[in-house]
Amino acid sequence: MEEILEKLHTCFDVDKLIAFISGYLKKPVILESTECQLLAYNSYSIQQFDPVNQQTIFSKECPGAVVDWLKKTGVIEQLRTNSNPFYVNGHEELGFNRRVAVSAKHKQEVVGFIWVQDIEDSLSQEELQFLHEASFQVGKVIYKNKKQLEKKEGKIEEFFKKVMDDHFYTEEELKWEAENLSIPLPAVFTVMVVHAADNKSETAEDVKDVIRTYLQLEDKVNHVYSVQADIVVILGSLSDRHSPKATAADVVAHLQSKTHTHPSPLYIGMGREYRDVMKMSTSRFEAIEVVKAVKIVGGQELIPYDYEHLGVFRFLDSIYSHQKKKNDFNPDLLRLKEKDRDSQTSFLKTLEVYLLNNCKLKPAAEQLFIHQNTLNYRMKQIFEMTSIDLSHFSQRCELFIELMLMKKDQ
Repeated sequence: MEEILEKLHTCFDVDKLIAFISGYLKKPVILESTECQLLAYNSYSIQQFDPVNQQTIFSKECPGAVVDWLKKTGVIEQLRTNSNPFYVNGHEELGFNRRVAVSAKHKQEVVGFIWVQDIEDSLSQEELQFLHEASFQVGKVIYKNKKQLEKKEGKIEEFFKKVMDDHFYTEEELKWEAENLSIPLPAVFTVMVVHAADNKSETAEDVKDVIRTYLQLEDKVNHVYSVQADIVVILGSLSDRHSPKATAADVVAHLQSKTHTHPSPLYIGMGREYRDVMKMSTSRFEAIEVVKAVKIVGGQELIPYDYEHLGVFRFLDSIYSHQKKKNDFNPDLLRLKEKDRDSQTSFLKTLEVYLLNNCKLKPAAEQLFIHQNTLNYRMKQIFEMTSIDLSHFSQRCELFIELMLMKKDQ
């Protein structure tokens, strides 16, 4: 046993460590981060893993339903508080076989979870003791890797902040510093900005970790950093034949699937695609313009993520500033707003949905969950109370924009 442990303590590579543990125990082993993201795995064949482990390997994260069950049954809490290996009962419906679990720790900090499939309770006391000892070496290596990565990421983050602030006067100067820091520059890229609506930097840090873990940052041309309540995501490709917009769409879909992990709404904007690295700050500015539009209307439902498709919404912020300065707000809409407040009606919402549906009764009534006759009556009341005339396309456009702007003050 001492000889085995001595050999174990000379291993400083996570993949080799997990392979060593799996080989010694003759069991499939999976290592996950504390966020249940895959870090390493080893077995004689993929078939030895249960359905949950196979899904974890293919998607690089433990299935959400399994994570929820592990939290609900107290397994995750036990991993955070107990340093000894313990058995976790299987869940046939989830495809989760019985296994031994132990946390990977270093300096009293839990940095990962080790899972060993053991359906038949066949691990001896000596093997359980080996797993306990091995967990500390795994923790030490994860911790060391994490610190090295943080140091490297800090330098990369500083570099891209300088790029975004237009610190470099020439492309040659920018490329020289990138080469000096061993940072490969993308052939094509887009910049995404994710804003935490609660304006908390803590939320931004949590979301940044979710994005960073999802991207894995394996190709070295995707980068994530935070500035207060904003997360800046640089999505690039080393080949100009591959569009980073597809990766951006995947990130958005992933964030939407993780809404339970961040209760604050997220406002997301994406700049245009560029091939000139000196345009990186331009792409970020465009992404911020999308986020500003989302902030004004109070949600992403009507606003496209991509600046390229933003259309008239890109002018919302400047129009609003002009209106505020001149105190020039539509008197008809102000009248409807006052009526809604005093009489608990919903004329503004009705008008907005009616305009969104191109003034068509049937789809608008369905969206409002009311009968067409009810909608017809409401619109008749609106026309009687105001001078609104929807027969002109220009007024319909103007009204819709002003309705969006009114949301900023709600």
